[in-house]
Amino acid sequence: MREYWELVSKIVEARGCHLKKYSFFEEVWKALSEGSRFLVIRAPTGCGKTEAVFTPFAQALANNTDSPWFSMVYALPTRSLVFSMAKRFSKALKASGVRHATVTVNYGSLFTLSPFLEGDIAVATYDTLLYAFYGALAPGYHILLPMSKTVGSLVVFDEIQLLQDVFWYGLSILPYHVSNLLRFGADVIIMSATIPSVLREELLRVAKAEGGAEPREIVSSDRPARGNLKVEVRENPLLEGQELVELIREAEEKDYFPVLIVVNTVEKAARVYTTLLDSKLNVEPLLLHSRLRAGARRSVEELFEEGDLRGRRLVIVSTQVVEAGLDLDVRLLLTELSPIDSLIQRLGRCARRSDGEAIVFKDPGGGRYIYPKILLESTQELVSGRDCELQETVRDVHKAQSFVDDVYRRSIIEKLTEEVKDEIAEIKRLVSYTFPSLLFSIRARERIRKEPLLRLGAELDGFYASGDIYQRLLSFEKVEIPISELTERIVRLSLRGREIPTCLLHDIGGVEKVVVLEIESVGEGTVALHPKPVDYSGASLHLSRQVLFLLNFDSYRIHNGYELGVVRCEYRSAKR
Repeated sequence: MREYWELVSKIVEARGCHLKKYSFFEEVWKALSEGSRFLVIRAPTGCGKTEAVFTPFAQALANNTDSPWFSMVYALPTRSLVFSMAKRFSKALKASGVRHATVTVNYGSLFTLSPFLEGDIAVATYDTLLYAFYGALAPGYHILLPMSKTVGSLVVFDEIQLLQDVFWYGLSILPYHVSNLLRFGADVIIMSATIPSVLREELLRVAKAEGGAEPREIVSSDRPARGNLKVEVRENPLLEGQELVELIREAEEKDYFPVLIVVNTVEKAARVYTTLLDSKLNVEPLLLHSRLRAGARRSVEELFEEGDLRGRRLVIVSTQVVEAGLDLDVRLLLTELSPIDSLIQRLGRCARRSDGEAIVFKDPGGGRYIYPKILLESTQELVSGRDCELQETVRDVHKAQSFVDDVYRRSIIEKLTEEVKDEIAEIKRLVSYTFPSLLFSIRARERIRKEPLLRLGAELDGFYASGDIYQRLLSFEKVEIPISELTERIVRLSLRGREIPTCLLHDIGGVEKVVVLEIESVGEGTVALHPKPVDYSGASLHLSRQVLFLLNFDSYRIHNGYELGVVRCEYRSAKR
C-alpha cells in the first residue's frame, strides 16, 4: 500500500494537485490483489477514481514486474475527451517512472490509423470497444486481435451510464457485454458517481449469473477535497443574448474564471459562443462539441491537461461532452437542465479546488431532442426548491444516489424500453452467445449492414476541405495530403438508421451525390485522396466499410474566423 500511495502522490503532484488519501483507494487495491474480477466503484466526482484503478497497473510497469493484466482498456461514454484522457495517462506514466509504455486512442478512427485496442493502455469509447470486441467494425477482419486484447486485460468503464439513448437501449445490453468480457478472461471495473441502482443491480446480477464472476461493490465514505459549491436553480431557460452577457460580466467583476457553460445542443452552443465573440467582454471564449473538426476540438481538449487555468479569462461553451473524464476546476457553471445523473456530473466540474457557483436553468424543452422527455420532467420536478441538497450531491455519493434513483425508477425504465423491447431481447440473445465474434461475423453481418448495431457509435467520417483542395476534390482530382493534416480535418457525424446527413450531399450536375474519398498511401506520412461520386444509399453507408466522405464546405460554419463546426445536422432518407 505504501508503494501505491507514493505512486499516487507522484501522479497528482505532476498534475499540480495535492494528495488526499481517500480510503476507498485501498479497498480497490485490496480487492484487485485478492483476485476480484468484477468491481463496481461508487465515489463522488473529483475523488480520483481514475488514479485508484490506474495505480496497480502502473506500478507493475514502473517496477518492470509481472502484471496481473496484459493491458488496460479504459472506456469512456463519449469520444470528445478520449485524447485528453490519453494525455492524462501518458503524463501519469511519465510521473510514475515508467520507461517504456504505449498509450493508444481507439474511437473508430480511419482504418489507416486504428490500433484495434493495441497498446499497454488503450483509451476507447464504449461503442468502439463493443464494435471491436464483436468484430462489427469490419466483419471478417481484425476480429481476433481486439478479442485477444481483452483476454487477461483490465477493462475499466468510466461513468458508462452517461451513454444514454432515448430507449435505454445501450444500457439494457451493457450487463450482457460485461458478462462476455468476464467470460473471455477480462477483469472489469465499473466506476461512477451517479449510476442508477436499476442498472447497477442488473450489472451485478448478470455478471454473477452469466459472467461467472463474484461481483464486489465498493462505496466511498470519503468526502472529496474540494471547494464549497453554491447551487442556484432558476425557473427560466438559459438565454444566449444580453442576459448571458450580463452573467459573464458579473463573473468578470468577481474574477470567477474559468467559466463553463453547458447546453444540450450543438446549435445552442454555437449561438452562445457567437454571442460571446460579438460581445465587448474581455474574455477568451472556447467552443467544444462533437461536430467540430478533430484538430479544433483537440486544441480545446488539450487545455484541460495543462493544469491550473486560473489567470486566464476562459469561458468554455460546451455540450454534454464534458460530463466525464474532465478534471477542470471552473469557478462558475451555467448549465441547462438535463437528466439528474448528467446534471450531477456537470455540477462536479465546478469548485474542484476552489469555491464556486453553479446556476441550473430549468427548461425541459431545451433538451427534448437529446434526452427522453420523461427524464427531463422528472428531474425538473425533483430539483425544484432543493438547491442546498443538490449542491451536496458532488460531495456525498449517498445523496447523489438518492437523487438519481428518484428519477431512474424501474417504472420509468420500462416506459423507455417499451418501444424496443423485442429488439433488445434479440440483441441480448445475440450478445449472450458463447462465441460472439463468430456469431457477429457470420449470422449478424447482414443485420449490421442494414442498421447500426445497438444504435451506438454509428458514425461517418467527413473530411473538411476548403479553398483549392475542396474545389479539386469536387472536380474529382486526386489530392495528396499529409496524414497529420487528414486527421486534423475529420468531422465525425452520427448516423440515424438509413438516413444520411445532408452536409455530405453535393450538387453535381444538378444531381445530389455523395463524394467518397478513397485513401491510398503514397509515401511515409502522406496519403492520396481519390474522390468518387456515388448516389447516396444504405449500401454506401453500411458500417463494415471504413470510408471517408467529403464534407460540403458550406455546412461547416465559421464566424469571423472562429470555427463553429457543423452546427445543424439534418438528415434525409437514403435512396434505396
